[in-house]
Parts: sequence; structure tokens; C-alpha cells
Amino acid sequence: MNVLFHTISAVGVVAMVTDTDIVKQGNSSGVKMTSLIAFLSAVFFHGVLDYMPHCYPVPSKWDVIMGLALWLPAP
Repeated sequence: MNVLFHTISAVGVVAMVTDTDIVKQGNSSGVKMTSLIAFLSAVFFHGVLDYMPHCYPVPSKWDVIMGLALWLPAP
């Protein structure tokens, strides 16, 4: 598993589903549906990344460091 590619995929799914009027309005049923869509999209993209050939260009040690660094808050 490549942490960096999975993390970037997760950030993309979050960006895809949170920029909607339903989430901005705070509609409870709409937020639940949007959350379900986000979860199913994340599972799908995770499966796609795991299905791809595993010859990643980033060494494992640096992969984990860079993947975790993406989750650090910006200064």
C-alpha cells in the first residue's frame, strides 16, 4: 500500500463532496446522504488504488513520512 497516493485520494474525495450547497446549508438528511456518497467514493478509490500494480516510485520510509506530513496543520 502506498500511503501517499491513498492520502491524496482521500483529500480529493473530501474536496469533491464537501463543496456542495447541501453541506453548506446544514440540511441533516442531505449531510447524511453526502457522507454516504463520500464513504462509498473513498472505498471505491481505495479499491482502485489497491488493484493497480504495486510498483510505486516512492520508497516506503519516505512514503509514510510524506503521507503523514499531509495531515499536519498548516502554519
